[in-house]
Amino acid sequence: MKRFLAILAFLVLLGGAGWAGFHLSDSWPVFVEFLEDREQDPSIHIHEAGTVSPAARRDVELAAQEFPLLMDRELGRGLNHSVHLYLAGSEEDYESVLREHFHLSADDAREVAAVSGGWSGGRIHTTAINGAAGVMDTSGERIATTGHELFHQVQYELSQGSDTDERALFWLSEGSADYIGALLADSYGGRPLAKWQMDVRDDLLAAPRAIRPESLMHLDFAQRKEIMAKENHAYQMADLMTWYLLQRYDREDANNRLADYFCQLHEATDGEQAFAQAFGLSLDEYLQDFVSWWQQQKQQPAEIHYEVRAGVTPQMAAAVEDDVRKSQAFLRRHFGRELGGAYTIVLTSSQDDMVQAALSLAGMSEEEARAFSGDSLWVESGSTILLNVAKLTDERQRIFNLGAMMARVFTAQHTGEEKNELAWLARGVAYLVGTGRLEEAGYGSLVDYRRAWQEKLRQADAWPRLPQLATKQGFEETASSVGSECVTAYTELAAASLLEHHGWSGFYRWMRAAAARGGSEPEDQARREAFHAVFGQDPAAFDASLRVQLSHGMYTH
Repeated sequence: MKRFLAILAFLVLLGGAGWAGFHLSDSWPVFVEFLEDREQDPSIHIHEAGTVSPAARRDVELAAQEFPLLMDRELGRGLNHSVHLYLAGSEEDYESVLREHFHLSADDAREVAAVSGGWSGGRIHTTAINGAAGVMDTSGERIATTGHELFHQVQYELSQGSDTDERALFWLSEGSADYIGALLADSYGGRPLAKWQMDVRDDLLAAPRAIRPESLMHLDFAQRKEIMAKENHAYQMADLMTWYLLQRYDREDANNRLADYFCQLHEATDGEQAFAQAFGLSLDEYLQDFVSWWQQQKQQPAEIHYEVRAGVTPQMAAAVEDDVRKSQAFLRRHFGRELGGAYTIVLTSSQDDMVQAALSLAGMSEEEARAFSGDSLWVESGSTILLNVAKLTDERQRIFNLGAMMARVFTAQHTGEEKNELAWLARGVAYLVGTGRLEEAGYGSLVDYRRAWQEKLRQADAWPRLPQLATKQGFEETASSVGSECVTAYTELAAASLLEHHGWSGFYRWMRAAAARGGSEPEDQARREAFHAVFGQDPAAFDASLRVQLSHGMYTH
């Protein structure tokens, strides 16, 4: 043990790794034999950097405690050495950990901290987790992130330090770490593994410019920093490639082959040879198969699955399924595009039942599930849609709301991320789809509804302005101050005006323009530019002209 500590201290002086397998100098093999000695009782030591939330500490501790059990159960092996895990309370604390314990430069630490949720140095047996990252928002995500980073330590040990940039396949290193993290979360209260798989696929279907699989082979430090930008969706692509590979085998065989791949890295000439030896096919053969399959997936209509919880009648379940199917057909006819991916619609019987469903299906704590569900009719968590059918009190309401719901899912898939959207326009499109479905079912016409919306504005003390409604927060705050009925009516009339002049195709072109500019900064400018590119004017200018039209009674009785 003393010899191990002495070697560890020396390695820290040599300079820390970036992620699992970031290689040291050529002198490194001289010391590998010392690190191959197994500790008698390896453990995971958690250190807090800055102020860490009790929830984050609790979930990281649980993940660290259960990780060795998962490794033994799934791979029949685990950590040979103790690991120091630094849990940072903020991005600044995380940046400090990267500088102090991984010896990244100030610039590198700042760049990495801005885009990563965790960092692992196999050769120094040290892991850091950014407690403020988006991948730490829920209990299940915190467990999965911890499992991800700890599996990088296992990768390093299995390969005896050979999981370096020039040898290991980046996509399989990161994808398998996410896979193990998903297994850990599934085992201890997080989202089910099958939901993780569907979420990954749906994220990529919504991505406007996902990175090409061939670009995720061997990446050096600079290349890794570059592809970690969220808009590249590199980790989702790595996850999908890993999942598609592992599902070729039964779970036990897949896990054994995965472990064997990392072991083979030590003896093979490169990652390609290790891959072929472990999985029984060449990397080129696999990539050709994967790319062909993925192209087909992008052309397929969505698979909609239903889970009907206790208290929901068979009649209601059948009516929901019928309305969803008709809403999909409406979207296909008017947008000329299919909703893609795979979704599970969970029919819950009450608000409390929705909370319980969120607890079991979305990997949330009870507090998170209640905040997530709120008083909503429906909420979306990746590929899972939770629907409170108790709020669907009559046929007319059901038709409208399910049409609007499916339109919101469609818009989210084609704009990529919520921050890309103009909140008022995304909602306006959804309202028009719901209204269109009512018209199909014989409940009035769009002309009738426009008159009703204008009447609501006539009764309002003040009208909102569209720039106030650009973001979800702005939309909700304005609805609270001006009144939700007024804001909804103004949004519906704005969307109807665009529909009249640009048609449904204009809405779809806007979705793609918003997705294409999604990585631009600042976000507000990107949203305005996407609108202008399709509709020929700035949202503020459109708002001004709309107010003139409405005030002069453009839509009369």
